[in-house]
Amino acid sequence: MHIGTIWFGALHRAHTLHSVSAIGAFMKWSFPMQAVIVGADRIEGIRSEILRVADQFGIKDIDHWTGRKASENRRQLSRRTGLVVFMCDRANHMLMRNVRKQAEDLGIPMVFCRHSATEVRERLDELGCSRCASSGRAELRHKS
Repeated sequence: MHIGTIWFGALHRAHTLHSVSAIGAFMKWSFPMQAVIVGADRIEGIRSEILRVADQFGIKDIDHWTGRKASENRRQLSRRTGLVVFMCDRANHMLMRNVRKQAEDLGIPMVFCRHSATEVRERLDELGCSRCASSGRAELRHKS
């Protein structure tokens, strides 16, 4: 009997739940998704662009890694991460490799851009359109 589906980031894994204890375990895995901004000092504009599309990606929280500390090269993405926005001109290559590998392994969508809220907006819109197209919900959007 198929009861529920669990989402880890953008990676979809369907699980068959057979018992009340399994349903309880499913409820423990339902948590709010977060976005991670990597490599920026001032994030107000970037944060506002993410919040603009937060409902589309299921994001409730935003985390920020400055990329300035050596220890951040070894940080692990949370299982509740649903989106990574990587600011290329504000972080080092080792951090980029680490975050990109983790995002690929977890199936988390990742956006690369320079430090520009306008570019973040464009990349998030492109990512949103590609997600709609892959799910069969594509729609025509007019640029104004």
